[in-house]
Amino acid sequence: YGELQTIAGRTVDERAEVGLLTRNIVILGDSATSAGGYGGHMIGMGGTLRVEGVELHFMGQKGLMARYPMHWHVMGPVNDQYFSGSSVWKSFNRCVTVHGTDNARVEGNVCYDHLVHGYFLEDGGETGNLIAGNLGLGTHVSDIAGPAIDQCFHSQLPCLFVITRGRARRRSGAG
Repeated sequence: YGELQTIAGRTVDERAEVGLLTRNIVILGDSATSAGGYGGHMIGMGGTLRVEGVELHFMGQKGLMARYPMHWHVMGPVNDQYFSGSSVWKSFNRCVTVHGTDNARVEGNVCYDHLVHGYFLEDGGETGNLIAGNLGLGTHVSDIAGPAIDQCFHSQLPCLFVITRGRARRRSGAG
């Protein structure tokens, strides 16, 4: 069990973050195409996205733009839309992407064993998005190279959280 220990006046925090990967609702990429880094993806280009308590496994499509496990794509203001209490693992292309979309909520999720960025606000113009209480680990460099890929994906410098221009509300993420 993790705890805080104080030895010779110095405190060591031995507690750890714990993330649940499994959920009762599973969206699973096809095992035949997963070997090539080609999984499913969810993209919102209109309408409403409200996703909670879902496991996304073997999702995303390696090296393809806009083929991420969970993706708001140029939707403008999306008040009351969210991706929460969910997990994304063994992803071939990021975990959650918010692109050209404002006021989305990404909260309480686990992002594990993924290529390139985990939680990604794509172009920096997004405002009012809440990124809170998310956990992530196992961020990997993509094995697809080339100037066009690197420019779009920043594949050689992957980060768990990419929030450009600081226009998102952030709270208590770990990774």
